[in-house]
Amino acid sequence: MNKIAAWFLIPRGDYCSGCPFHFIDHGREPQDNGYCSYIPMKDWESEDITLLWDGVKECGVKTK
Repeated sequence: MNKIAAWFLIPRGDYCSGCPFHFIDHGREPQDNGYCSYIPMKDWESEDITLLWDGVKECGVKTK
């Protein structure tokens, strides 16, 4: 699926709830287990602090 088509599936708002690209890896530590397949970004691989584990959007799509 291309990024333009995928954009329509991402819900509005600051959180990933209901987003089909947001996942949690339950085999990892609770505050380091979020993953977004749209960007792609993984909490545990990022050098910056990310909040995917808490469902906070890191993609910036349709925020506000």
